[in-house]
Amino acid sequence: MYTINEIIQKINFSLDKLYNEHQELFDDDVNEVTINSYFAGYLRFQFPEHRIDTEYNRQHNLYTGITETKKTITPEGNINQIKPDIIIWKNTLENPNLVVIECKKEWNKDKIGRDKDLIVLGGMTMNHEQAEKVGHQDPIFSYKYGIYVNYGRNRNQTKIYRIENGTKILKRIKFK
Repeated sequence: MYTINEIIQKINFSLDKLYNEHQELFDDDVNEVTINSYFAGYLRFQFPEHRIDTEYNRQHNLYTGITETKKTITPEGNINQIKPDIIIWKNTLENPNLVVIECKKEWNKDKIGRDKDLIVLGGMTMNHEQAEKVGHQDPIFSYKYGIYVNYGRNRNQTKIYRIENGTKILKRIKFK
């Protein structure tokens, strides 16, 4: 299992590669989904034993084999359909979900979209005990880490935040 510092190091390396090799994506102001697909490609090299998926909207129940639309809990206890920007996970019963990442371009001023991304990160990192406090048993993903990437126009302007706890108060820990 990776520590948060190792994960941040791998994310920073992937962002460095993204900007060094594809600065034109930011210069041309392409869609975030396109940028995320390139970013995910670099993450695949950093986490070779995990699956790296973008816009993944399915949840699989390893016990029943049922696949359905991915949903998560908001800190207020509501259930939302979601498709996180990037997930790093394994299709195993033990420690399957490692990192969930939401990304926004800094110049994207969509406050509602940003708030929704933070809610997704909160819900995806919520554990069973936190979910019970808001009246739910499922769906619980218990991702170990939630990461918010605020893409800048260049690498030096890009900021990374860790989202903790899956609660109403989302603690943002700023990295590089």
